[in-house]
Amino acid sequence: VSLIMPLGKTWSLALSVIPRWNGYASGEYSNFQIGGAVLATYKKRPGLHYKFGLYYNREFSGPFFMPLLGIDWKIDARNNLYGVLPGNLVYEHKISKAIYWGVSFRSITNTYKQGIYYQAPRATFLRIQDTQADLFADLYATQNIVFSFAAGHSFARKYREGDRESAVKYYHDQTMDAGFYGKISFLYRLRFR
Repeated sequence: VSLIMPLGKTWSLALSVIPRWNGYASGEYSNFQIGGAVLATYKKRPGLHYKFGLYYNREFSGPFFMPLLGIDWKIDARNNLYGVLPGNLVYEHKISKAIYWGVSFRSITNTYKQGIYYQAPRATFLRIQDTQADLFADLYATQNIVFSFAAGHSFARKYREGDRESAVKYYHDQTMDAGFYGKISFLYRLRFR
């Protein structure tokens, strides 16, 4: 849920509340996480916006803060660059009204409540970190119906298990093999440019 407020002709502010339910819940420990973001947007000129902000989430591993830096740039009639780092960044090129291609980058961090109990219920969690880069092609069957194809590679993948109540937060820390992946998606999309 977001509230977007204009602050004059060149600035706007977005305030977001992000509720999530991740993983196993027990009577003593909830799987509910609450987070949010503050994102200020500066309109340099029509078609070029810079974004600055801060993200917070009450992850099961503890409070998680992340500075945000973004761009929304209509480079010309056929090229766009948009995203908010460190989460995502997309370059998109329009070949025709029905065909687009591009490159995307995503960095994902999530924690999930675990149902693993050794002696008594504990605040155990699984933390997953993954970074992905891919090439994609979007084929518009109609103005809003899109078939999307992507092929890419993941890197810097890590799975960590931990216990928030323990002196050593992570009791299992494993770097996972990176690998190639592919995605096929069927989407309903509204384009605003």
